Amino acid sequence: MKHFFMWLVAGIILLANSQLIAQNNGNKVNIPGKIEASNYSDSEGGRLEDNTDKESFNKHFLGGLRKGYHFLYNVNIKKEGQYVIDYRITGSRKSAIKVSLIDRSGKEQLIENAEFPSTGGWRHWSTFSGKEINLKKGTYKLRISIISDGLNINWLNIKPLKPIKSISIPGRVYASDYIDAKGGRLEEATDEKGNQYLGGIKKGNYFTYAIHVKNDGKYVFNYRTTGNRRAVLNLSIIGKQGAEQKLETMPLPSTEGWKNWNTFQGTIIQLKKGEYKLKVSVVDDGFSLNWLDIRPLEPYIIPGRIKFTNYSEGVGGKYENNSDIDEGQQLAGLRAKNYFIYDVKVINSGTYQLDVRLTSQAVGKIKISLSEDKQNFYEAGIIELYSPLGWKNWDTLIAGKVALNKKIKQIKIEMLQDGFMLNWIEFKPIKN
Repeated sequence: MKHFFMWLVAGIILLANSQLIAQNNGNKVNIPGKIEASNYSDSEGGRLEDNTDKESFNKHFLGGLRKGYHFLYNVNIKKEGQYVIDYRITGSRKSAIKVSLIDRSGKEQLIENAEFPSTGGWRHWSTFSGKEINLKKGTYKLRISIISDGLNINWLNIKPLKPIKSISIPGRVYASDYIDAKGGRLEEATDEKGNQYLGGIKKGNYFTYAIHVKNDGKYVFNYRTTGNRRAVLNLSIIGKQGAEQKLETMPLPSTEGWKNWNTFQGTIIQLKKGEYKLKVSVVDDGFSLNWLDIRPLEPYIIPGRIKFTNYSEGVGGKYENNSDIDEGQQLAGLRAKNYFIYDVKVINSGTYQLDVRLTSQAVGKIKISLSEDKQNFYEAGIIELYSPLGWKNWDTLIAGKVALNKKIKQIKIEMLQDGFMLNWIEFKPIKN
């Protein structure tokens, strides 16, 4: 019996000590506010480690996490409202946690299931935002439960949801300005200073942006990306009723390395005035995204240069990463009967010389047609295109001449005989 009581007392002391370790200090945190993961009031599993996060001033982060572990925090929600949780984590693989609130009666309410991608290693800290949640005023215990391990946690920042400020279109949509996302991570820009780009993108990820289209019209979408292989994304738009409409499937060529940024133009898209959510969905990964630039399709001024890829309407061909001296894309994969229409504004009536920037392997032919009403076209001439320099060597060819008047609104270029790739065509006035 004596030995039994000795073992019992020792067990009680050991249990008390373990409870002291598990309980930590657990200071109450006012919400809105930041919860340091090391400030739990009770826990099961895990360990405190010296902080390696340069964006934090607290001494420890929560590591050694395994599926089934949980941690409790004392919180005081000062005002009922809509909130969002930012999670500061690092991880070597995809992971997930569950966040819930326990009221004074012991009733537990799930507020969010949060999933995180790998941050690219244990020392690469990243911040991920959760979804919009509703919190009621009161004192609670907040529980973090580890659903699938592979992460460390530094802090949670529970902040009031700010009114969404839509991005005006025409304008530039920075990839970092999403209102909802699955996957990816924000990284310091290697392209332009002052903003972050979206990296760590995987197949199945998506990113949503609030936009306000100011006017009906045709728009050109330009994508600023970098990547080590060909990638594909889908672009869609979501209206107020939740209906999603696909705008385009955009192939993104390799930029031959992660630090080689380039701008690629998508197709011409008709947009209507109004408030929308713009959704970027990843079909095939292998790229990072800095921004989307959305501009109205404006007529080309003549005299001047027309970029072949910037057509308002077209059939056939494909965009390829430009192998010429200028940035952008070239029009390749051309076949007979392909055609492309360009909106123009002719400043002065007269005769113009046609300079064409091309690369070719055989003699090709194109037909030029003109329209004054954007419906009916008449033939203005047929010109031959050929450069003896071969596919890999771009050449500027004086291809012919054409008569234009101020009433011309569109120029149509039709492929009659293929064997070339096109970069641009320039209209130069011929003086009498």
